[in-house]
Amino acid sequence: MSQFTAQSTMIMSDLKKSFITFWAILTGFVLFFLLLVLFLGIPNMIVMTNAPMYVFLAIFGYRLLSAGDFEHAIHLGTTRKAFVFNVTIFTLLLSLVFSLINQLYIFFIDVIQSFLIQSEITFFTWDSVLSSGNGFWVNLVADGLIMSMLGMLLFFLASLQVRFGQWAMLSVVAASVLLLFIPAIHTPIIDWMITLPNSGTFITEFLVMLALTFVLGVISYFSLSKASI
Repeated sequence: MSQFTAQSTMIMSDLKKSFITFWAILTGFVLFFLLLVLFLGIPNMIVMTNAPMYVFLAIFGYRLLSAGDFEHAIHLGTTRKAFVFNVTIFTLLLSLVFSLINQLYIFFIDVIQSFLIQSEITFFTWDSVLSSGNGFWVNLVADGLIMSMLGMLLFFLASLQVRFGQWAMLSVVAASVLLLFIPAIHTPIIDWMITLPNSGTFITEFLVMLALTFVLGVISYFSLSKASI
């Protein structure tokens, strides 16, 4: 626990400024859209606040290795296994925190705009796509797990770059993209996406994303276990 606390403190010291900057910029964009709706009389505008969060967590996962946190933690005495485990847990918790902030953020913006404008800004949420009755929890968990999975995916790609070089990372990305063009692979994915809104509780999907988060952590460890620093 002490190693996790120390590593989390180190990560947060680097993350704090980016965290504040991210939400400040996102707030600026949302306020800009509010002004557009208010003064131009646009009847309805759909805004996605979760997509920027996905990008932020993906970059966060990649920079944990590219920015030198790995070397610094190892030189301070953290084992490679502990480093990857701590990163996985921290990424999962950070993703859920981002998701919770986003839910509260949308709630307060909705309250504010109800006093200002007749038309409205509609925020994209997974609840509206999945037709779930448990809006808050579905949005919280879905966004949180998508972010944690993306964060660990980019962490894994960064681990390949650290261990084998940039060519290895780019080769995996290229191979993954090419695989999606194979009908036997993309057809089941498309069929699953079509039936997803009627799948009910989404517990299976959430468990799969949670499992993938940890699987990506495990294979990242094997990639970093012999990486030179």
